[in-house]
Amino acid sequence: MKNLLYCFLFVLIGCNPPLNEDKEETPQKAATLITGNINVQRLQENFSLYKKLQMASDTSTTKSTLYYKGRKEIPKHGILVVTNKNKDTLLTYFGDVKTIRRTYTFKKGNRYFIQFARESGNYPHQFKYTRFYAIDTIKRSFYETKALRTDAIESLFFLRFKDSVPLQPIEYQQTGPNDFTISAAYFKDSLDFKIKYEASALLEFEGHDNDSIALSANPTEITTSLTSDAYSSSTIQLDKYIGEIDGYDLLYNCKNCISSYSESISVFAKKDTIKIKLFDYYKFGGNYLDGISLRYFNNHPFIYIHSTHTYGHSLGDLYALDLENLKVNYVNKIEHNLKIPDSIYMRNFSGVEIDSSGDFTFGASYRNLSGGGKGGYLSGNYHLIHVKGNIYLLEPINVKLSSNSE
Repeated sequence: MKNLLYCFLFVLIGCNPPLNEDKEETPQKAATLITGNINVQRLQENFSLYKKLQMASDTSTTKSTLYYKGRKEIPKHGILVVTNKNKDTLLTYFGDVKTIRRTYTFKKGNRYFIQFARESGNYPHQFKYTRFYAIDTIKRSFYETKALRTDAIESLFFLRFKDSVPLQPIEYQQTGPNDFTISAAYFKDSLDFKIKYEASALLEFEGHDNDSIALSANPTEITTSLTSDAYSSSTIQLDKYIGEIDGYDLLYNCKNCISSYSESISVFAKKDTIKIKLFDYYKFGGNYLDGISLRYFNNHPFIYIHSTHTYGHSLGDLYALDLENLKVNYVNKIEHNLKIPDSIYMRNFSGVEIDSSGDFTFGASYRNLSGGGKGGYLSGNYHLIHVKGNIYLLEPINVKLSSNSE
């Protein structure tokens, strides 16, 4: 029996040589896959696969489990078992544990997929998905998808620059349980700045009659950002579109704007070759920009800026436009006259919020310092008052306090 066990292990190892860790780790071909149903208890008894690890997956559709040995016969190898929500086995794969631990499985349409990642050289333990494979649920194996079609991406850059440009390697970023986006970039040096032109789009998985899967993406816009060594490598997104009014395009630049933080924005009005700065905005206070728009109230144009903190609280501000004189006025808020007890500590004031009906609201959370630390919320509405020209005020109405226990 012991000789039979070693023979079986020899076959597995012979079919699956360890990956060269100096090279990018890629999964083995279909010939290396174990087929048939997996009897976990039998594997554990016969092969001492006593370690079990849950792998990353879209848990609403799949479950991925790694079974691997602690003994010396196969010290770097294990078995990946992927099942669907009905516990049917979709895939069994024998390979390098280090490679398997960087997989992610998900369902797209009626098909199941698995990605293999490599570690980013810039950030330890941060991974970039570089391979996409479709799972053959009949053979319980997988096959590589066809390479990403870049014709739409290249055409977009060609239309912008009227010539082909050397694109940086295309990267994939996971943006949902079963969604990935691609980004293609072109860098151009200009004096003290480096300009980055980037296009991004949702990655599409296209099925064909022969059961092969092709990857495609169709970006429709190129964004521009600017990196300056003179400003500690600050990144500035240039000429982001807000709207159009009286023949002027309203644009803004955003400095150091990322998904969790924004530093500042500058708003411009542009007509033909004329471009005039209207105002700068610095009131993020640790928030990130999540919206800037052209809005009309009382038949007058306003720019509305809204930002949110990663903790959930938000801030909104309103600016009244006067494009005839190319000026803006900040819309100030009149203080409410609701009497607030001295024991109440106000925080996280939301500024101006605009609900789905176009009404102005505001709020703030509070903590009652004499009430055992219990908190609540201050809320109310704003009434927009026209003073003159493009000078407006927001008057608070219906202001009230409510506790969390209400």
